[in-house]
Amino acid sequence: LQNVTTGSNGGGFVAQREVEIAGNSTVNISNSHAESGKGGGFVGQDVKVSSGSRLILWNATAGQSGGGFVAHGRTLIISMSTVSIQHATSRQYGGGFFADHEVVIDGMSSVRIYHSRAEHGGGLATDKWLQVTNSSVLSLQNVTTGSNGGGFVAQREVEIAGNSTVNISNSHAESGKGGGFVGQDVKVSSGSRLILWNATAGQSGGGFVAHGRTLIISMSTVSIQHATSRQYGGGFFADHEVVIDGMSSVRIYHSRAEHGGGLATDKWLQVTNSSVLSLQNVTTG
Repeated sequence: LQNVTTGSNGGGFVAQREVEIAGNSTVNISNSHAESGKGGGFVGQDVKVSSGSRLILWNATAGQSGGGFVAHGRTLIISMSTVSIQHATSRQYGGGFFADHEVVIDGMSSVRIYHSRAEHGGGLATDKWLQVTNSSVLSLQNVTTGSNGGGFVAQREVEIAGNSTVNISNSHAESGKGGGFVGQDVKVSSGSRLILWNATAGQSGGGFVAHGRTLIISMSTVSIQHATSRQYGGGFFADHEVVIDGMSSVRIYHSRAEHGGGLATDKWLQVTNSSVLSLQNVTTG
């Protein structure tokens, strides 16, 4: 679909039920616009991309949520599949896409969102949880929000597991919190990696904000460089405990905040079982 526009919802298409792309198939949508509605590329119920398939969106805009697309159900990117979204804008939630339910990226799959913007969740937004598992990748670059979650907003848990990677660079929450992202519990486990570079927040959490627990466990890594917050936690801010355990590491370099240049938590910090917390060139006002 190329050069497709709607005055309301679904610039490319609207499906009242599931959207499934499977068996090494491709959906490619470019220059698609939902002028006053949601889903610049499309709107569907569950969205499932599987078995080596590809969903590609370029230059998509929405007057409401979901610059690239809106999923009213679950969003499943599984089994060596790919979603690529570039140059997407939403005036509400989810520059790249918005999901009413969980977002699962699993089985050596990848989601890459570059150059996107929204009022909440510059790259993506979900009202449930986000899981990146089993050697999968979520990559967000040049993502911006006017409010919270430069890279993404998840209302529930953020889980990165099974040798997976979340990489966010040049992400900004202009007047809100979570330059990289905002989630409830944040869990990085089983040899996985969370990497943030050049992240800023107008409020707390230059890199990210966890409203619940922050668990970095089982030989996992968090790396945050060049992060700034105007309130609490240059690298990140956690409402609850921060646990770094099981030969895991958290490294925060070149970060700044008004309180807690590297990180800040309202509860306790534990570094246990051959783990490392390394903070370099960190400053507080």
